[in-house]
Amino acid sequence: MSAKNEFADVRFKAGEYEGGIPYLSTLENGPATNTVLHDKLNLSSQLKPGTSFEEALKIADYLNEHITRVAVTL
Repeated sequence: MSAKNEFADVRFKAGEYEGGIPYLSTLENGPATNTVLHDKLNLSSQLKPGTSFEEALKIADYLNEHITRVAVTL
């Protein structure tokens, strides 16, 4: 079985759902040529209950300092 890897450059941002629930998501999408991490896909993560928006901003900053790309293997 062969595996296919797709990479996309990434930067993270913090946001809030209605009701003030913080989340993290990507600022940009992958290249249009990718089949999974393509230009219409947005990656987002819901944070644990009790996480403040200020903490979400710090997490996004930390991720941006240490992560440059994300990948999937199919």
